[in-house]
Amino acid sequence: MHHLYLICPTDNLESAICNCFAGDHYFVTSLGNAIAFNDEEIQEFNGWMTACAITNITFVLADDNRFVREALASTRVISTPSDNPLASDLARALNRGLKQHPTLTDPLAITAGLLEHKVQQLQAKLNGAHEPNVHVGATIYKRAEGQFVWPVKAHWRLAGYQLN
Repeated sequence: MHHLYLICPTDNLESAICNCFAGDHYFVTSLGNAIAFNDEEIQEFNGWMTACAITNITFVLADDNRFVREALASTRVISTPSDNPLASDLARALNRGLKQHPTLTDPLAITAGLLEHKVQQLQAKLNGAHEPNVHVGATIYKRAEGQFVWPVKAHWRLAGYQLN
């Protein structure tokens, strides 16, 4: 099996992925999994999927991801601007989500919602070019337990989220 993982470089998950999952592994990194799926990047994805015979694409974040934690901290004082544009954008998206779900404070649930949103974005951009041959999914690495939570299913959705 040929598998493309989209990871955050600050999570350092390459060895955990290689130890837990069989097959050939390919990695694309973006801070906080904030990759934007513009036309140029989709062309690159299509090239990799063809050249490497990719059958699975998985978004992966650790449960202690630095960018998610910073964004959560910045939502406590909504009017305070952040020096981190990733945190600022995520905070705006979370504030919209919190209006619908005011008790949403669990970082794992928030991370699941972000990953689910990225899966939906990529699936929409692939436009069936490789479907049903390529599965797109997400997982969270629970560092304390040393295990992946699979599959990720969020109990809430973001509307219009993008970290870039």
